[in-house]
Amino acid sequence: MRSASRATLLSHAALIVLLAILPFARAIRGPFIWDDRYLLSQIQNQDLSGILRGSFIERPGESRGDYYRPLVSLSLAADTAIWGETPMGFHLTNMGIYALCALAAWLLALRWLSAGPAFTAAAIFAVYPVHCEPVCWISGRTDLLAGLFILLTVLTYLRLRGSGKEYVALLFALMALLAKESAAAIVLLVPISLWMEGERKFKSLALPGVALAVVAGTYFGIRALTLPVTPPHPPGSLPGQLSVAAYSLLMHFQMLALPSTARLGYPVVTEEVANLSTWFFVAGLLSIAIFAWQERRAHPVPWFSTAWFGACLLPVLGSAVGLSGTVVAQRYVFTASIAAAILLAWALSRLPVTLARPFAAGLIAALMALSFSRAGLWADDLVFWRQMVADAPTMGWGYYNLGNVAVERQNLPLALNSYKAAAALMPDERLPQNALEEVRELLAAQTRSQPRR
Repeated sequence: MRSASRATLLSHAALIVLLAILPFARAIRGPFIWDDRYLLSQIQNQDLSGILRGSFIERPGESRGDYYRPLVSLSLAADTAIWGETPMGFHLTNMGIYALCALAAWLLALRWLSAGPAFTAAAIFAVYPVHCEPVCWISGRTDLLAGLFILLTVLTYLRLRGSGKEYVALLFALMALLAKESAAAIVLLVPISLWMEGERKFKSLALPGVALAVVAGTYFGIRALTLPVTPPHPPGSLPGQLSVAAYSLLMHFQMLALPSTARLGYPVVTEEVANLSTWFFVAGLLSIAIFAWQERRAHPVPWFSTAWFGACLLPVLGSAVGLSGTVVAQRYVFTASIAAAILLAWALSRLPVTLARPFAAGLIAALMALSFSRAGLWADDLVFWRQMVADAPTMGWGYYNLGNVAVERQNLPLALNSYKAAAALMPDERLPQNALEEVRELLAAQTRSQPRR
C-alpha cells in the first residue's frame, strides 16, 4: 500500500461507499423481479440442513436444479427472517454487500497504485453501469457474494503469504465457491495477483494455484454428492460452440469498454454469431493481449488487467462451449470489471495532473449518470420487462413475464399481446399458451359484462 495520511484514506473510503450507493439507490424501492420470487419460494419452510442440501434453483417440473449455492440461499433466508416479503430489505442487503466489494476493490488497487489513482479505480468500479444487474437485482446477489469473497481471497493471500496462515485465504475461496461456481476462476486470479506483486518464480506462482484447485475440487465434489447427476446438453458442432464462446468473449469485452451498449438480454443463435466478423474482433482482442504481454515488464498493469479479465471469463466461456445456460450477461463481468477500473485509473495517472483530474471526474460522473438511469429499470417491473423485450425481441420468456406483470396491473390488452408473442416464440411451452387462454377468457368476460347500447 502506498503511503497516504490516515485522514485521506478514511475520506476516500467514505466517498467510495457513497459512490457505490448513490447511483443504484433508486432501485431500493423496486419489486421482486425475474427469478426473485421463485428463489424465495424454494427456501420457504426450509431448515438449515434443507438449505445446505438443496439446489439453488429448480425449475417447474424438475426435482432438483443444477446449481449449488448455499451461501446465497442462507443470505436470502436471513433476509426473509428479518424483512419478511418486503423487497426493500433484500435490496438494502445487496447495497451493503456491494459497498464492501467497492472497498475491497479499493484495497486491492492500493497495493499497486498510489492513493489518488487507487481511489479513481475504486470510484470507477463503484459507479460502473454494468453493475446494475447484480446490485439492483436481488437474485444477482450470487455475483456480489462471489466477487466479495474472491477479493477477500486475493487480499488475504497477498497479506498473509509466507506467514503460515494462508489457510484463511483458502476458507474465503471456499465461501466464494459456495456463492457461485464460477468463482473457480480464483485458481488463476491469485497467481495473477502474485505476479503483479513482483513474483516471477514459477513454483511460487503455481503452489497457491494448486492449493486453490484442491479447494475448488472439494467444492465440486460436495456439489456432485449433493445434486443429482443431470444429463449433458446435446453437443453442437465444434465450430458452432467455439463461435458462441468467441461471441460471448466479444460481448463481455464490449459491455466493459462501452457500457452504454449493454443490454438486459442477449439471446444467442449459433448460426447468427458464427461469422467472420465475430472472429475478426476476437483476433483484435488477442492482438491486444499479445501486445500487453510484450510490454509486461515496462507496463505490468495492462497485462495484469488482460489476464484478470480472461481468467474471470473462463468459466463463462466454458459454459458457452457447452451451450448450457446463459452465455452473455452483465453480471458475468462483475469481478472482471475490477481489472478494467484499475487499467483506466492507471492510464489516467499517466496524464499530466491538470488533465488527469478533470478527465477522471468527467468519466466518473458520466458512468454514474448512466448507472442512475439504468437503475431505474429495476425500480419498476413493467418498465423492466418492456426494456427486456426491446433488447431481446426473440426471447420468449421476456414476453411471458411482461404478460404476467400486465395482468397484475390489469392491463389485459398488453397481456394478450405479450402472451401471443411468447406463445409464437415458444410453441412447445405450455405456460404461455395457458396464460393466453386465461387472458382471452377474462377479456371475453369483460365484454359480456359491458352493458349493450
